[in-house]
Amino acid sequence: MVILPIFNKYTPIQDKELTEALRKILARGGLKSSGFFKEDMSRQTKKENAFLAGLGKTRRVVLGDNLMNNMTIPEIESIIAHEVGHYKFRHIWKHICVGTLQQIIVFYLLNITMRSFFPDFLLSARSNLALLPWLALFMGGISGFLFGPLGNAISRHFERQADTYALESISDKKAFLTAMAGLANRNLSNAYPSWWVKWLYYSHPPIGERLERAETISIPDHMSLSGT
Repeated sequence: MVILPIFNKYTPIQDKELTEALRKILARGGLKSSGFFKEDMSRQTKKENAFLAGLGKTRRVVLGDNLMNNMTIPEIESIIAHEVGHYKFRHIWKHICVGTLQQIIVFYLLNITMRSFFPDFLLSARSNLALLPWLALFMGGISGFLFGPLGNAISRHFERQADTYALESISDKKAFLTAMAGLANRNLSNAYPSWWVKWLYYSHPPIGERLERAETISIPDHMSLSGT
């Protein structure tokens, strides 16, 4: 409501068919939105994105203009269903708790490491400034290489949960598959990276893995029959 409009323009989505479809997706997850908005994301990037933002009466659905231009309504439904899945599984709060615990451990290990190599650490402002490059180096090593892969693994687990929720909430699995494949093609994503690349850098499962997994998930009978 305050920060995001500083950087981008948000306009209400006028497509009634789209907003009604998204309203039904939210209702299945027990959520309501104060509005559906388009973001002029194309000003900064060619990538496509959509998200839920806000709490309570300020909660809104935001679709990037790139995404709206390149996806059908069923495909957009599958993307928003994925985002609703994050809310249903409380992934935001879990990320906050995991991140907080991780940073406590990182600073504890950083304190031990710095004091072991530099006894003057934290004894004076002058020594702190002199040791700042080492502090940044050790922090990057501990946080990035020790806890980074763990954080990525947890994030990929959350993303798989959200994918499962989305596939169980929509009536057309093909829409999810084409949405994921389209994102990979347009964003030039590596659908099948090496295991160590995924381990170090991927906070989301690779697109190829997501597509293969989606093929194994069955849509509930009441969804496939009702078409809603």
